[in-house]
Amino acid sequence: MSLIELFKNFRDKYMRYSVDQMEFPEFEPDEERRYQIIFSGVVQGVGFRYEAWLIAGKLGLTGFAENLPDGNVFMEIQGPKNKIMHLIQCMKLIRRIQIEHMEIDELPLKEESEFTPVY
Repeated sequence: MSLIELFKNFRDKYMRYSVDQMEFPEFEPDEERRYQIIFSGVVQGVGFRYEAWLIAGKLGLTGFAENLPDGNVFMEIQGPKNKIMHLIQCMKLIRRIQIEHMEIDELPLKEESEFTPVY
């Protein structure tokens, strides 16, 4: 195993452990929404998509996230609005991620079953 693979393996285990330790509140039922969000700031090369995938999975949200050529991250996220807002708040609290700006647009709901980090 190369040093880079070893580092990525350690990073992924650390992120999984961190998300497993998160305590989420009891969420009231809320309207299903789908948002397109473009995150700018320090959002690439810091585990943003992987962390979003882990948190979205725990919250039962669906969608995807992918890096854009300009250094931003594009996300489509679907589920109860309060859970989506909680995911965004969690992402803002991660020290290695620095969200400087978000462009949010509402989209029509889609039929899908999971959240996927696009690589």
